[in-house]
Amino acid sequence: MDVIWIQSCGRIEKWGPLGQFISINILRRISVNAPTVLEFVLLCSLIQLADSTVFAGFSRFLAVEDDFLNRMSNPFAYMRLFTHIVAHSSFDHLKGNMMYLLLVGPSVEHEFGSTALIHIFGLVAFSSALVHILIGKPYTHQLGASGAVFQSYY
Repeated sequence: MDVIWIQSCGRIEKWGPLGQFISINILRRISVNAPTVLEFVLLCSLIQLADSTVFAGFSRFLAVEDDFLNRMSNPFAYMRLFTHIVAHSSFDHLKGNMMYLLLVGPSVEHEFGSTALIHIFGLVAFSSALVHILIGKPYTHQLGASGAVFQSYY
């Protein structure tokens, strides 16, 4: 698992001087046994932070809408079948999901591996989006990682 963390640090170093500083002075000093879980938590947190500060409505853009069948000509509609799990409605929603993921996720990742966890997240994202499209209430949207988080929990 350390190899994946080192590769992630290398990607952050490519961001420029700030990325190099963060990677060398902070991230490379941390020993991580669940890099996929940690990267997912960081991605969700950054998206929520961006949504609540400079990019208001960004989470809504990533959400699955109930009228998917009417928007099938829009390529973003297909992307949203997977991206909705990284967007949350509020910091409380994010905190609740990430708390469970950080408690249980490392054990799941250690047991099944990073690749399997990514596949599970993708499968849960797609299947929950499909269920929302088929039986969701009108004029609603789905976002959040609750399905992906609690699939690890049970």
